[in-house]
Amino acid sequence: MTNYSLGFSNNPALQICWELWTKSMPELNITPESKFQDIIVPTMDTIRSEYLIEMLLVNKKQLMCIGPTGTGKSLTIANKLSFGMAEEYVSNFLMFSARTSANQTQVGF
Repeated sequence: MTNYSLGFSNNPALQICWELWTKSMPELNITPESKFQDIIVPTMDTIRSEYLIEMLLVNKKQLMCIGPTGTGKSLTIANKLSFGMAEEYVSNFLMFSARTSANQTQVGF
């Protein structure tokens, strides 16, 4: 277990204490009608990232997520903004790829 495995407890009935991120993990219910591409399996990393995203946005802080390709950055951010934030946070998603040029970006705005 590392320091990254623990976060502060949000339970007001308890004293402030550290607990595993996995304790706040929602139960995963996959129905037979679910499309494969719509299934998001929560992990310790996504729970931790979503918590940090929410804390930064609620406190009006800017956020930039960086990391290797395919680690779930875009999926985690989109999931949090689409389903886990108050309605005052309106999401507008722009997709970029390695082939997106600066000129293409400027034309879009």
